[in-house]
Amino acid sequence: MKNSDITQLLFKKTPFKLSLYIHIPFCRRKCCYCDFYSISGFLESTEKKVVQEILKQADHYLQTMDKASIESIFIGGGTPSLLKAENLSLLLGGINRLLGRRNRDQRAIEWTIEANPESLDKEFLQICAANSVNRLSVGMQSFDDDLLNKLGRLGSSKDNMRALDLVEKHWSGRVSIDLLAGIPGQKAKNLVEELNRLCSLSFIKHISLYTLTPLEGTLLDKQVNNQDQEEVWLQGSAALRSRGFNNYEVSNFCLPGEESLHNLRYWHLEPYLGLGPAAVSTLPGEQGDALRLFNPEDVNQFLSGNEGQNANLWGTTVERVPIRDFLFETLMMGLRLKRGIPIPLFSKRFDRSPEILIGGLLQEWRRRKLARSSHNYLALSARGRLHLDSLLVELSEYLDARAPIIDTALAGVLPFI
Repeated sequence: MKNSDITQLLFKKTPFKLSLYIHIPFCRRKCCYCDFYSISGFLESTEKKVVQEILKQADHYLQTMDKASIESIFIGGGTPSLLKAENLSLLLGGINRLLGRRNRDQRAIEWTIEANPESLDKEFLQICAANSVNRLSVGMQSFDDDLLNKLGRLGSSKDNMRALDLVEKHWSGRVSIDLLAGIPGQKAKNLVEELNRLCSLSFIKHISLYTLTPLEGTLLDKQVNNQDQEEVWLQGSAALRSRGFNNYEVSNFCLPGEESLHNLRYWHLEPYLGLGPAAVSTLPGEQGDALRLFNPEDVNQFLSGNEGQNANLWGTTVERVPIRDFLFETLMMGLRLKRGIPIPLFSKRFDRSPEILIGGLLQEWRRRKLARSSHNYLALSARGRLHLDSLLVELSEYLDARAPIIDTALAGVLPFI
């Protein structure tokens, strides 16, 4: 479907809240475990062209959805901190100008940007701060040089320490650090030491501790021991919780009140607009149904797709998300959260309570002490979250087995009304 037709499908009737995700597809070198779209060895002119097209795409869609207010922004990648200073200023300044048309107080928006330690510098921090960015997410992954080399990372433990020093001295916004658990050869005691070191720094109030998931069939994948991974992650998790960090989502920990607001909206499957090559959107359709938009995983296609009067702008494609799929996605994402899924939101979205739609499965999970619920939230227990992947398989099989009943119950439901 052509982009000009896509805009006709978007919701325009009443105000709604929207998040932005901006994908910067540039890396100096691809890490061997990463499956996010990125390119290396690109021309400097390509970087500027992509930034310009991202701003054109943002303007195009935000003009269409002129009643949407922006609640959060997340710039990820790739490596956003690789952008040349002039292109970073162009991007951030352009987004600020677009926001100025609709949001009264741009400073109230949570605006996050990702950075890698080896490309983070004082100028990057100053440009971000001057352009309303107020949250920094730094991908350190490990402080062990041998493990960083095994991951194919360009940065070193020295780069990590230098970045922490820069952030402490020159950044007044919020800070989140990403680390990996379960790297082959990683010792739990060493990870715990790293976490304790980070927790001792007063400006770090959010830490993401992800389990390494290498690309299937790679050398790194063959070296992973799932049992060792689980033990390392559990000890790291315990160390964070002992320092007052709440495990509010499967892989995310924070001090009270320091949750990632953008990611909370994502986990609740609230509307978001993806900008840039490979970015994905989940948006309200013209009737309140759910649309999924896909930008091409190809920089050249993203750029050339905007050429010609009848072109498919930016190479974007669209599909309507079947309501049963959207139900599964809502449960899949929301059950990642410690607090779980707000039942009033779920019931409004699907015009039925969870008990009506999946009551039999919930009863079985409660019997096995894998789920808990109150009047306000549906959530997995701590034990249930540890087995989330297997429970999602059970959920998918449950929905498939009862497809005719569930499809009848959800007939005519519009989740974004």
